[in-house]
Amino acid sequence: MAVRWVRVRRLLTKIVAALLGAWLALGTATALAQTKTGPSLESGFSPGQDVTVWPLEISQGYPLVRGQVGDVKGVFMLDTGTPWGLLLNRARVQLPDANFVLSGNTGSGEKLDVFKSARMPVLQLHGHAWRQVHDVHAADLAFFEQGTGIGPFLGFIGANFFANTALTLDYARRVAVIRKVQAKSGAPLVSLPPEFASDRQVASVHYRGDNPAFPVFDALFGVTPVRVMLDSGNQGISLDAAWLSELRTAGAAQPFSHVEAVTTYRAMPLHIVALTVPTVDIVASVEPAKVAGKPDPQLVRIGFPLLNRFGVTWNYQLQTLSFFTH
Repeated sequence: MAVRWVRVRRLLTKIVAALLGAWLALGTATALAQTKTGPSLESGFSPGQDVTVWPLEISQGYPLVRGQVGDVKGVFMLDTGTPWGLLLNRARVQLPDANFVLSGNTGSGEKLDVFKSARMPVLQLHGHAWRQVHDVHAADLAFFEQGTGIGPFLGFIGANFFANTALTLDYARRVAVIRKVQAKSGAPLVSLPPEFASDRQVASVHYRGDNPAFPVFDALFGVTPVRVMLDSGNQGISLDAAWLSELRTAGAAQPFSHVEAVTTYRAMPLHIVALTVPTVDIVASVEPAKVAGKPDPQLVRIGFPLLNRFGVTWNYQLQTLSFFTH
């Protein structure tokens, strides 16, 4: 499993770089034209009730939700780093009249093409169905199944689905709870179900970012001020390659594992207000980090190592992250 894990991690890093390149107008002219106001998003895919509860399966650091598109059953990754509400896997889901809309290049020069279809088959997730989803995007994401053995992989559920909600990710209880919020105050319309509530809030931060898929907040990496991006689709921690090289040279980052010629690293703890998160299994990011369109080499991207230690309620309207324990 370790070999598969490293392989898919490398592929995911490349694929995320390709998508970010397109979204941030680093790719083709088509992408540049489309991303002046952000990526175009699907419509008709949003929470249908005040509170939605999804059981989660955590596999190799990824939060997975079981579902079905048309007659195809499988899993979605709940990926807060994806701007669309849905990015479907063309290798599994056949979309009618799909048209090319943008492309990006990975750090190794590989091309990723994204297509859009005006309509899609019925989508079902834990007893709820969406029958009128329009302008949905898709790409060939077969690499995920090939690298992890997890499948059938239907695609990503991302940030656009969670707009105007409070999303609670509770890995300890293997559940995601999505609550609609009031338009003016941003307060959830209903309380968390009692079986998922926690009175032990341990830290809260206000985040900023160019879009909901790229939340950035301040923290300390050891004693160094840094920016942090929380991304549930990141199964580890990633740093800018040049910065990681500097840390290695200074002796502040030491080898942690070595599989398939890929070395990961451990470094000083990450301090988020009162939280302390050990940083192990760090990899180099192949895409230069940018915050508000400006290079920011000291950006720490983190997912599973933080979410596996602390639950979070993520209010997209108030732009807050409230961490809790049980």
